[in-house]
Amino acid sequence: MKFLFNATTNIGGGGAKNSAVFIRQAIRLGVHEWHFAVSPQVAAIINDWNLPNSDITIISESPARSVRARRALKQLQANGDFDLVFTMAGPAYVQFSCPHVMGISNPYVSHVDLSTFLLTRSPLRWLPDALRILYQSYHARKADRLIFQTATARKFFCGRLLYPIDRTAVVPNAFDADVFSDVPPPSFETPVVVLVPAMAYPHKLLDQVPVIASLCGNLGDRNVEFHLTLDPGSSEWDAIANRARKLGVAERVRTLGVYNYVNAANVFNKCDIVLSLSVLETFSATPLEAFGAARPHITADRAWSREICGDAALYVEPRDPEAVARTIHTLIADERLRRKMIAAGKERLRQYSDQSTRFLNLIRVLEQEIENCRFKSGV
Repeated sequence: MKFLFNATTNIGGGGAKNSAVFIRQAIRLGVHEWHFAVSPQVAAIINDWNLPNSDITIISESPARSVRARRALKQLQANGDFDLVFTMAGPAYVQFSCPHVMGISNPYVSHVDLSTFLLTRSPLRWLPDALRILYQSYHARKADRLIFQTATARKFFCGRLLYPIDRTAVVPNAFDADVFSDVPPPSFETPVVVLVPAMAYPHKLLDQVPVIASLCGNLGDRNVEFHLTLDPGSSEWDAIANRARKLGVAERVRTLGVYNYVNAANVFNKCDIVLSLSVLETFSATPLEAFGAARPHITADRAWSREICGDAALYVEPRDPEAVARTIHTLIADERLRRKMIAAGKERLRQYSDQSTRFLNLIRVLEQEIENCRFKSGV
């Protein structure tokens, strides 16, 4: 079978990482014939891994914003005689002439609730953002089959958009154990470092970090630093840094800059606690990375996070900075609790497959879709 892998809309975060991991597995395992259409960000990860690039086409503009990119992607498919297109994280914004399977990892498309939508943006953004979500949802429904990472996301998407659940599959995220194999245990020495690995999206609630840092200073004599992963030249970081200065905690809130997944172990190596304030995710890789790095994880108390983490995380209301600060202080003060959470995280990881197994699970979905299409057409 011959596949076109589409990762042209994956421009950062987990989407870019998962796409690069998939390409690495496809090359390593040699299952079927592949051509890869990727964004420059995915191409950069592939290049860092020194993977062969003879079967890779880089589309510099995202089809989400560029008609020219959509035409290029559609032409690539038309010229390639592919049995199927697999879009890692849609929508693809292209109507292909062969079967199309698409992953859905955009939580705004799958399962955002009204309160989360309204509270994570200004009223001026309500209408344009709602229209964008409707536009993305319209394109998402065009795929022949959809793959979700959690049952929560699939349930809400199918119920909300009336998409047949028998045309869907759930393939959870996986953990790349090799990346974190050499990460030493946390030291919890002064300063205690809280890593907040997130991109600058409103639902990540990163603007709460300076407030939490200020409150942590009132709870104990241990110095606590917060390390974000934002572009130091971005307006989002400027806003957070300004707020930290006003609260007198500028020296305790800093950014490491945007990091390549290749360097993830180094980032987690320098922290003691991993904090996620996000109120909306499909399947964030952060919990699995925290568990793999043997770091206690604090996360938002939401249905999707409990599906991912089980009893291996400490849950907080992320819009309550006092509660978050108290939980951090409790972890710092209670070594027994830290050991318990680290052990629970390692146990939770056993429920998730490695990247090779996840790749093969995805391949089975693609193969089945081709067989279904051939059966329907009588081929």
